[in-house]
Amino acid sequence: MALATPNMRVGLVLEAGRGDHSFNQSGYEGATRAQHELGIDLKVQDGSGPANYARVLQEYAAQGLDLIIAMGTSGTSTVTATAQQFPNQKFVVIDDLPRGANTTGIRFRNEEGAFLAGYVAARSSSTGTVGFIGGQDVPVIHEFEAGFRAGVKFICPNCQVLSRFIGKNRDAWNNPEAAMKLAASMKAQGADVLFAVAGASGQGVIRYVNETECLKGSELPAGMTFKSHLFEGVQKSRQYLGQCAGNSRPLFFIGSNRNQNYLGDDDGNPATLNHGLTSAVNGIEEVVYTIIRDMAARKPWRSGERVLGLENNGVSYALDRYNAALISEDMQKQLENVRKLIINGGIKVPKS
Repeated sequence: MALATPNMRVGLVLEAGRGDHSFNQSGYEGATRAQHELGIDLKVQDGSGPANYARVLQEYAAQGLDLIIAMGTSGTSTVTATAQQFPNQKFVVIDDLPRGANTTGIRFRNEEGAFLAGYVAARSSSTGTVGFIGGQDVPVIHEFEAGFRAGVKFICPNCQVLSRFIGKNRDAWNNPEAAMKLAASMKAQGADVLFAVAGASGQGVIRYVNETECLKGSELPAGMTFKSHLFEGVQKSRQYLGQCAGNSRPLFFIGSNRNQNYLGDDDGNPATLNHGLTSAVNGIEEVVYTIIRDMAARKPWRSGERVLGLENNGVSYALDRYNAALISEDMQKQLENVRKLIINGGIKVPKS
């Protein structure tokens, strides 16, 4: 049964394509869920560059849409300017803070979820070297990098964290080929777990890991040896066994923003070794849905900043049937202890 106020109209402006399996898709699915469950009138437009982003915001506001949700940080100043022109409409930015009484900014404690991802990466690495691949070189992605590095070093002070960004402009979110090259470069340096926070570019990392399957002993840099064989007992696919015979270890990716574990199921069988080790999940879909639902229910508007972290389930790590064989019960208990320490202030996670 539709619950929205009559003719409630919502516009969603995406920073990149809705099919990125990550940040933008999460926002899109939250909005379409509201459309299906609440009966709102929804308009969706990919940002596709600063000029188009500004044009779409202006068009949505001029059309009198009740609520306009903008995904990402690159259009925040445009949202602020548009909100000043159209004070009767409400504007929300996911991942940044616009200005104005008719605006709200939703921010996540990205570093907290990334800390847990780093902990898992360090515990799972066979080489003691892991990698971080960011999309656009902007402050919000440095939060992920800082948290990931801190999580790795918390459990493994001697582990090495390689870090690269794809680029300085918005195109960095849509360049999977560049991401694949960075993944290959990090593997050549001995990294066997790669954390990608790169929007649609992250699909390049996932593709590289799935196609490459493993890191072979013969490929290790001079002086590096495998330090563990944690996943020896995990069932492997026929393809993996054929491609990774002999002295080798699995190659893994860690997803971001939404649960991407399933993307590591390269043989269609969740029972075999999955290349998605875990994902640092932000509650983007839920928060977009909730904002629309609350406005539909005529709840009072809350301007300013809302911050979501571990303490209110705004961020987490993903555990499901795809990676259950990779995250042991002992590690799950340790992760829960770490989560509580972060919430209680026993662990201070850096943002940069």
